[in-house]
Amino acid sequence: MAPPCACPSRPRRTGCLRPARRYVKLTGRRTDRAGQDAMTETADIVRPRRTQAERREESRRRMLDAALDLMAESRSLRFTLAEVGERAGYSRGLPSQTFQTKTALIEALVHHILERSDAETQPTEERGEGMEAVLRTVRVLMVADPANLKFQQAVAVLLVEASAPDSPYRPAVAELNQVVTGYLSKHLRIAAARGEIRQDIDFRSRAVLLISAIRGATLLWQIEPDRLNLETLWQELDSGLRRSLTD
Repeated sequence: MAPPCACPSRPRRTGCLRPARRYVKLTGRRTDRAGQDAMTETADIVRPRRTQAERREESRRRMLDAALDLMAESRSLRFTLAEVGERAGYSRGLPSQTFQTKTALIEALVHHILERSDAETQPTEERGEGMEAVLRTVRVLMVADPANLKFQQAVAVLLVEASAPDSPYRPAVAELNQVVTGYLSKHLRIAAARGEIRQDIDFRSRAVLLISAIRGATLLWQIEPDRLNLETLWQELDSGLRRSLTD
């Protein structure tokens, strides 16, 4: 004969097959066979609910990431706000509610890229200084990380759009260029002070030429990926940069 049911707050009956641990999970207590209550060691995992502001910020970030993906894939701005919402996993109407217009979304995307570029130009031990930082930046922007190539693809689209005289994106794209070239020129200056490269260099002009070479190479590779090897292009740019700065 089955033992009496030990489940709390229920009539005693026979044949109860419900495991005692189910009640431990629900009540945090168990009842032993002698009918004595015994505390169990349980820990409730309480996940704090996100605030409305946190949920709004996450949805905004996901929509900007979705717009970046669509821009990189199509190599253009030929996508709709509704497509951004679908790609981000939200309703088709949420991007319109959040950004109102596609122009506002693209401007926000430029600043999204700018924030990422600004974060990557902050000094860290891994990035080094001087020529180490310059050469690492060239490699990262060209071949080291597929995510960086996606950003370069999007930047190539934005550069074309910003080149129009009345482009609403021109100020934001110009600011993006200034962040990247400023980072490179700063480390070229550090390299010259350390004696790693020549000192008779216009650091800002050299930084502009360097970022132009990076973007030009990645753009040509996007057009002819089967004919051009990005790794080879990086190696040639790297060796040419070393020679031009030291000879």
